[in-house]
Amino acid sequence: MTKKLTLLIMLVGCVGPLSAGLFSRNYTIPELRKQMAGLSPSGRENTRARLLTELGIALYRDGQEEEAIKNLQEAAELGLRPSLARQLYRYLAKCYENLGRLDKSIEAYQMAVNYDSKNWKRHRDLGRMYRHAKLYSKAASAYLTAVHLNPKKGELYFALGQIWQQLGFYHYAEKNLVKSLDLGQNHNEVFHELSFVFESMGRYGEAAGSWNEMINDQSTDEDWCRLIYLAYLAKDEALAKNALISLSKRDVPKETYRFYETLVRWIPLPPAQILSKGVTTPTFRDFFSSHP
Repeated sequence: MTKKLTLLIMLVGCVGPLSAGLFSRNYTIPELRKQMAGLSPSGRENTRARLLTELGIALYRDGQEEEAIKNLQEAAELGLRPSLARQLYRYLAKCYENLGRLDKSIEAYQMAVNYDSKNWKRHRDLGRMYRHAKLYSKAASAYLTAVHLNPKKGELYFALGQIWQQLGFYHYAEKNLVKSLDLGQNHNEVFHELSFVFESMGRYGEAAGSWNEMINDQSTDEDWCRLIYLAYLAKDEALAKNALISLSKRDVPKETYRFYETLVRWIPLPPAQILSKGVTTPTFRDFFSSHP
């Protein structure tokens, strides 16, 4: 027997029947339940855990999250091999996520990370749930780990850009958003986020320019109003007038159009002077302070 053949036999023996049978085919829910019913009471725990996990995953894919959770939790109480635990906690987290149980979903994704720490997707998933729970510092940490494991994935830098913006670290937000664009992230998504970052930094010209990069005929009335607002802040009269022309072609309330028309006309004047030029109605002041 050659050394290569001996090594191959040893590897197959190490894998064993569990890995060989794990998700080797897409069993239906009735088939899996039939296999479960055929197990003897003294059957091996790892076989039962595998079937329970496969059944839980099948139920999840069938939209039966509550039933899936019962099977996956039962499997988790048995002896789990790492290869099985990675799948179990991943789908358990998905079930809780679909049900809106952020706390339980985060716990399950944390377990998935523990068993699959070298997989960037698990850190990304955990970071996404931290964001949903508004735990932005933890989300940043999870995404930074994901970036370390996969530094060529634009979606990770895009998410980090959004998180840094939410935390108020605008320089880091800008840096990561630009990086995501370089790596192929959606053009409109990136410039949409960059516009808010630049506005928060007081760089109104860049904020208006970024918004102008992603606005189009399918954009909302509010999007066009925001462009006029940003152009006003940037004192870019030409951009504001062009945006006003586009707004005039849309079905916006007359008072809204008049407001932005007046705003464009007053671009050369600072806001304090505008409000002091005989404009004393509370309606204008409220509109000016609460509208984009």
